[in-house]
Amino acid sequence: MSTTGKARGVRRDDMTRIPDRAVVDLSTTRRRLRTIFRMKAFSGQEPYYYILNLSRRIRNI
Repeated sequence: MSTTGKARGVRRDDMTRIPDRAVVDLSTTRRRLRTIFRMKAFSGQEPYYYILNLSRRIRNI
């Protein structure tokens, strides 16, 4: 069953249900490229994963 699915008696504002998925904003080229990069990095694809981890380590110095 999906988050609300076809369940009877479930309201959309019910706090116990699973929240909707986050909306991705692809309105500008920069945001679109950043989103694509992050999706590839979080899925473990190289070199995106390596670059993301490297940038996080540099930030924490």
